[in-house]
Amino acid sequence: CESKKCTNCLGFWGNFVWLRKYIFSLFLKLIDKFVVLSKNSKEILIDNGIEEEKIEIRRIKVKMGRCKGGKRGVILYVGWLVPHKGLHILIKALAGIEKDFKLIIVGDTDIDKRYFNYIKRLIKEEGMEDKVLFLGKKKHEEMEKVYSLADVVAIPELWENVSPLVLLESLKLGKNIIASKIGGIPEILRNRGFLVEAGNVEEWKKVLEVFL
Repeated sequence: CESKKCTNCLGFWGNFVWLRKYIFSLFLKLIDKFVVLSKNSKEILIDNGIEEEKIEIRRIKVKMGRCKGGKRGVILYVGWLVPHKGLHILIKALAGIEKDFKLIIVGDTDIDKRYFNYIKRLIKEEGMEDKVLFLGKKKHEEMEKVYSLADVVAIPELWENVSPLVLLESLKLGKNIIASKIGGIPEILRNRGFLVEAGNVEEWKKVLEVFL
């Protein structure tokens, strides 16, 4: 939480949150090996005092075929419906676009009810109810069919310690990708998609307009 006001969420125990780093450090020293998904995650651990020789980078291997390009103007978001995944950034960017599009959202709507209600309210305020489709949570074996619907996969991440599985799946399936320039995303995506400054609504809007 960037506000640092942990008493808001943790009540009385929030007063002791400063102890967290020291407690974590004690346990981290007992760990023999860390497996991470990107150089970025490795650097974060090193910055927090973990010895480099204890850290191994291991890429996830995704088992998927390739699917059709999808329908023009269909944008897919796959992920948790929580603030640091940045869905609200994507919606705000799409709100200013006059061209036809359809946003398909796949994710558990129960994981953060307050954020989900905020997303629904944002969609209503922007008059986008007929342009957004919630599919809820999907099983892994259903996802290839979902990906085949989309022309573009959007990954508007706001969290720096990230190597999204949706990015690896989208690459494997040969989808068009727009993603935040943050965490491990740039080193995985490289030149196979568009990178956008994380949280920059106007930049997201410009790139989305190109695709639409």
